[in-house]
Amino acid sequence: MTVSRESDPIAEFWNAFLAREARLAQAIRLNDPTSGEPLMHDLHRSLGNIDPALAVEFGGAESGRLDFCITPDGRLEAFERAVEVVGAAPKATQWNIFCFRERKNLANLEIRVGDVLVCADRIRYLAKFDDKVKVALFYDVPKDVDADALYAMSAVLLDAALGEYDSATSIVSLDVFNDDHPRAAPLIELRGAFDAWKKKVAH
Repeated sequence: MTVSRESDPIAEFWNAFLAREARLAQAIRLNDPTSGEPLMHDLHRSLGNIDPALAVEFGGAESGRLDFCITPDGRLEAFERAVEVVGAAPKATQWNIFCFRERKNLANLEIRVGDVLVCADRIRYLAKFDDKVKVALFYDVPKDVDADALYAMSAVLLDAALGEYDSATSIVSLDVFNDDHPRAAPLIELRGAFDAWKKKVAH
């Protein structure tokens, strides 16, 4: 099976996926980076021909169907393109194909920054809910951890807490501190507070 209109970069991307689908699925299920990484690199390169802001992420090996996420990496200007790419996806029975990173269980989430392993359930937050949301995250990591790395990790954590779509469209300000605050709450509680705010502003 191939996707039509091969001159179309979206069709070319899905054709590249279909040509590698079986090998990629096997590599992910077997946790085989030697086989999987070249295939993923090819797909990232093909996706970059559509929009350099887009990326593809994989997961779900433990749950049967594999996750195949087209993410604009939080860039609002690439959201419509991500939706367009997923809308043209072929039928693939062993893949769950979607756009935008989904919410995850923060209680089990760990992210590595260099040599430092950060557990999401140890991060704290403050948030101000108005028409949009302003968030500050508070870490307890060594002082020499790069600030840019903390900001990048914070974006991933907020995607995990709220989902990429809500995170990118609702949060207008993010501050990051390698410190604590007496009024800060555990990050795991942000989702409930955000959902309550979203329900309130919808009415």
